[in-house]
Amino acid sequence: MKEVDDFIVSALEASILVSPRDHGLTREELMEAGQRAGFKVGELSDGIVRVWANRRLGQPKLRLEKSGPMRLCADFNFPFEPEYRDVEAFEFIRRELQNLAAEVGEASAKLSRDVFVERGVAQGYKREALEVAITVTVLDEILEEKEGVVRHGDGKSNWILPSRQLASREHLHGRAIRRKWLDTAYPVVQDIIARRADGRHAAANPLDAFEGVLAELGHDRFRAWWVQKRHELRTLDTSLQPVAVTVLSAALAEAALSFVVPRAQASGLMRSIDVNKPRLWRFVDLIKGAKSNDPAVRAILDERSAQRCLDLNDARQRIHAGFLIDSAAGGPIPDLKPEQARDVLQTTDMLVRKVLEWLDDQRSRPATP
Repeated sequence: MKEVDDFIVSALEASILVSPRDHGLTREELMEAGQRAGFKVGELSDGIVRVWANRRLGQPKLRLEKSGPMRLCADFNFPFEPEYRDVEAFEFIRRELQNLAAEVGEASAKLSRDVFVERGVAQGYKREALEVAITVTVLDEILEEKEGVVRHGDGKSNWILPSRQLASREHLHGRAIRRKWLDTAYPVVQDIIARRADGRHAAANPLDAFEGVLAELGHDRFRAWWVQKRHELRTLDTSLQPVAVTVLSAALAEAALSFVVPRAQASGLMRSIDVNKPRLWRFVDLIKGAKSNDPAVRAILDERSAQRCLDLNDARQRIHAGFLIDSAAGGPIPDLKPEQARDVLQTTDMLVRKVLEWLDDQRSRPATP
């Protein structure tokens, strides 16, 4: 399995460990996780197709299902590195159902998942470990879960217990099965899933997160425009296409400031911008208007970040021959270097992140009576 495929499966498995009742990641979340792990957009996109994780009808998440490519399992015959499973929790759920079958018969040996978990918690097991154990054992087809009720699968009630599997390890001298990407994927996926409910933007990358505020700013019709420009930018190579990287980066940076003009004016910024004539807005004026000399007015940009944005604007102007004729007194016109394009990308991320932080600050301020 290719490295990227291994990471994608590991990320989906990590989602089981983090959120066992609602595991899985959207395609966008998988792409973000992969990029944070160092993979590129194209290889991640191809890898997602190869892994072919299931997408449930009506649900946006990709998730590992029964008989899929999952390596996370209820089998403890061999040690795993890293090991996120709690073998005692796995043992408890199996024994609890076996003991129940001894009392009421195998056909009637079933429990509500909620009751199952609370019984385990009452006996000292960790809730999260129990939830993971149930989900993994269901995915491994040893247990079945239907409408929140858990039971053994057909013919699986006497399946070898985890404790017996552990005991047999001493007769097996094989090395631990190393899960190379699970340790990398786990904290990233944990952060991504946490952001769904903790008030942070759903995406860590500012260019992804900004898409989510367009509707709030009254510019939802620009969503496809923003996504297209962002996607095109990410397909470019700073070494081979530094000019295209610079132009698209500047377009997104200028757009981020343009979309907040009315709100910025309401807070005391961008007073020189004619809000009724957006065709006349210049990037340089938007940058200068995003600063503030009034300590009572929360600025979008400070002096240093504003200067970086002005440098980005100058770099973007290099596609205009007239600008170069006017700015270069003589000699050959130097090309844009790959390192300049990389700096442009960082500046655009910085600007968009500052706009998002400013919007968060505006939301937290009390309404003016």
